[in-house]
Amino acid sequence: MHADDPSSLCLSPAAVAAGPQVTLVNAFAQPFNNAVATARTCYASRLIRPEEVAATPAAEAQRDAIARSTYEAGHHTTLQHATYQFAIANVSRQCLWSFLHAHPYYNSEQVSQRYVKVRAERTYQPPLPPPAAALFAATVEAQMAAYGQMVEQLIPATADAYFSVFAARRRQPERYAKEIRKKAQEEARYVLPVATLAHLYHTVSGLTLHRYWRSCQMLDVPQETRSLVQAMVKAASAHDPLFFRLAADPLPLEQTHEFLALAELPAADVSSSAAAFIAEFDRALGGRRSILIDHSP
Repeated sequence: MHADDPSSLCLSPAAVAAGPQVTLVNAFAQPFNNAVATARTCYASRLIRPEEVAATPAAEAQRDAIARSTYEAGHHTTLQHATYQFAIANVSRQCLWSFLHAHPYYNSEQVSQRYVKVRAERTYQPPLPPPAAALFAATVEAQMAAYGQMVEQLIPATADAYFSVFAARRRQPERYAKEIRKKAQEEARYVLPVATLAHLYHTVSGLTLHRYWRSCQMLDVPQETRSLVQAMVKAASAHDPLFFRLAADPLPLEQTHEFLALAELPAADVSSSAAAFIAEFDRALGGRRSILIDHSP
């Protein structure tokens, strides 16, 4: 794939099967033409229709010039009118929370961990060297086992709480066993690994999709998130190859502030202070793996 050409993105079948799976299910009919039509409307005595901006070869030439000039000038609100709805599968909860839901400009409806039991094999497996991969797999297995155990252990207490609210239903407990189990799952889900896979509908504007593309090569973007963005842009580009033609290239890693800062660390000799911090952190844990330091009332 070419990092500087989003319209030519091509993920191998193996990569798609192993990572996020993306399908564009709804989109504006002419997102690129619509963006230019909205730009032209700003300076016209009437509304400019999307079909007008590509009616003739001369109109197309004007369209492309306007698209380039408005994009380079930073007038990107024209890209915000077009909306894309994606059906996404095989994406981890971590990717949902840390990326897709990390800003206000989206709409998502994803599978519920409250009412749909999570299967042990439904977890994202990041590319790791053998020792780390084995540790990751063992950790996920332990968390999944704890989830199943916790569901069973919570059912009696959940049933007591449920029937204390709906006392009349206590006479037919078997009738409400499924509902009680779902309530127990709702509480037990907090021990599930963040690598648990989910499926969802996710809707964003064309401008947000451009921002996804721009940020997907940043230093702290996981490979799963990068693959997801590439698949979304590929699907949008297949629908309208023009919409990402002027998209700014993702910022090269070597030019990011994080990369430059990390490159300077060896010269700063921070190893001694880092070792001291780690030792102090471990002492504060007192032999534990984690400590609850705060909670909401």
